[in-house]
This record gives sequence, C-alpha cells and structure tokens, in this order.
Amino acid sequence: MFSSILQRAGFKPSFSMQSSIPRLLMAAALVGGAGSLLSAGSAKAITTCSFGGFAGTACATGAGGILAIGDKTVTFSTLPTVGQGTITFLNSVQDFFALKTNFQDSALLAPASGLLEYDISITSGLQNFKGVQLSVDAFGKTTTEESELSSPSRFVTLTSTNSLSPIPNSSLFETVNFTGLTTLKVKATYDLVNPASLSSFTSTFEQTAIPKAPAPLPLLGAGMALGFSRKLRSRIKASASAKA
Repeated sequence: MFSSILQRAGFKPSFSMQSSIPRLLMAAALVGGAGSLLSAGSAKAITTCSFGGFAGTACATGAGGILAIGDKTVTFSTLPTVGQGTITFLNSVQDFFALKTNFQDSALLAPASGLLEYDISITSGLQNFKGVQLSVDAFGKTTTEESELSSPSRFVTLTSTNSLSPIPNSSLFETVNFTGLTTLKVKATYDLVNPASLSSFTSTFEQTAIPKAPAPLPLLGAGMALGFSRKLRSRIKASASAKA
C-alpha cells in the first residue's frame, strides 16, 4: 500500500526498497510504541518519597523530585536536615490538600533542630491559595514553625509546651490573604527540647476559585443589536420618504 502511494506520487521504489518498506513501518511502529511507553512512565507522578536514608523512593530536590496530585505539585529545595522518614502529598477533603512529614523509627528524639523547604503550586490557573494549617504530633516541648518566603511575615507557628505529655494533632489554622498566589515558597523548622519527641507534622492548604472576569460576549452582543436597530430605523425612514 505504501509503495503504491509512492508510485502515484511519481516515485518508483526499487524491489529491494519495496521489500524493506514493511520492516521500516514495523520499526516506526515499535519506536512510536516505545516512545509512548516512555512518556507514560515519565508522566507517572509520585505522592510519597523518603528522606534521611529511609527505605523507599528517595526524595530529591529540584525538578527530579516533584510530588504531584492532580493540578498540585510540591518541589523540594531543602530536604529535612535532621531525622529520617517519609513525606506524603495527599488530598484531604474538597479544596484542601496536605503535605505530611512523618518521622520513622518511633520518632525524632530531642535535642534536635531541623529544616524543610519546598515550593507548593496550583497549576490549573483555576484556583489559588486561601489558608494554611499546621498539625503536629509530638511528645514534650517542641516548636514547629512555617514561613511563606515570598513575604516577610510568618503565617503559622505551633508550639507544644506541655512537658512529658503527648499532644497528638495539635493544630493551628490561619486563613491568609495570599492575594491570588498560586505558588508558595514554604520554610518549615522544627525544634525539640530534651526530653521530647516528634512523630510528624502536617501542613494542610486550602484553595479557592480565582474570580472570573466578566465575559465580553454579552456586551458585544448588545452592541451588535443596537447597531442593527439603528440600521433598521434608517431603512424605515428612507422607505417612508420615498413613498411620500
């Protein structure tokens, strides 16, 4: 079939080329199939990675270590500097999504001070950030803080002060005016005073729809209707004058 198309176009392939055409088409099909498999594999997003030498898919900084769910991504710039465990990106409920840093081998023990930095983005262009919550599962005196690096103000601080008593899921939520931001640069610090331990901390983000600008089409339609009515009145006047 392919050789007949070439002949109609004025090109006459030799016998050897005719015999190689099926092989060329097969090779092209295999390459195309392999390319689609590679694309599918590279497009597969991960939602959990490990840090500090813990087992599993290791977290990475930059474009090679992006966690993704739907239209939301997390890109690390600094992985947790103290401790080992996993970081999981997950959906919470509608309009909420969370990043959980979970320390393994029981918990991170005091004295310890660590840092985690990342960018979190909404890529659809339909939503932006509205609020943020920080939840901490700790025992003893621990301080966990988060800052939005694009602005000088810290947006969440959570301190556990009850010594030697577990405080699971202590949390603080703030609705913040992010002025339409679709990317936040987050810096999280965690400090433990002996005796204390930290099992996990979770950052939960709230999104809201970006207000839509008024559509220009109704205004254009009204203008066209007004222009048509003017032309119609002019024709009626011209017709009446001709009859007079």
